[in-house]
Amino acid sequence: MRDVLVTKSDLILETRMPQILVEVYTHASWDEISAARWERGDHTLEQFPQPFPMVEIRRYIRDSFDQLKREQAALLGRRQNHT
Repeated sequence: MRDVLVTKSDLILETRMPQILVEVYTHASWDEISAARWERGDHTLEQFPQPFPMVEIRRYIRDSFDQLKREQAALLGRRQNHT
């Protein structure tokens, strides 16, 4: 997840990294740190201070995708069908 945000950031519509993506990146990094601890034998369970923003990230992805598809259709000179 973190790698996708870093390598595909050119597909982000906004000029600055949206807060929701910062939160997702932070969660992914936390998970990587936890996995590294487990590999070293530290099996303590530490929960991230906040729950993963599943609803918010799904909404952001859906809205961004829809906007990109509208822009793509406009650039291709097509009307987009709403289904």
